[in-house]
Amino acid sequence: MKIFWLALLSLLHGIACAQVNGGEHIFEFLRLSQSPHITAIGGISVANPSKDIMLSTANPALLRPEFHTNLGLNYNIYYAGTRVSNLLYAHHSKQIQTTFGLGVQYLDYGSFKTTDNIGNELGPVKQQIRPFHLAHLDRI
Repeated sequence: MKIFWLALLSLLHGIACAQVNGGEHIFEFLRLSQSPHITAIGGISVANPSKDIMLSTANPALLRPEFHTNLGLNYNIYYAGTRVSNLLYAHHSKQIQTTFGLGVQYLDYGSFKTTDNIGNELGPVKQQIRPFHLAHLDRI
């Protein structure tokens, strides 16, 4: 009986692992660099004291009161016509001693021909993604 359960478990594990299609993670577009500055320093921004507001998209701890009413905008063109835009605005509230950051990312993958399972064209479809993010920083 133990052999039966072991065989069933290994079969189910094989089926579950076979369902991976494409990338290793869900929402891969969130891993795109949102700033050329972040890309230039290796893709991660741990503790860079630069005055670039877009660094706080990778590390919200870099959002500072000095960024009050700052606006950051980036536009990147990736391969195959994929376009990525990022916008971030910061506001510091003196009453509650908190800095807020509100951002939006826009990804445009262009248009694709859609077909059914036998290859008949069904028409073009456009793929666009617009995630929003909100961050706040309290100083202790």
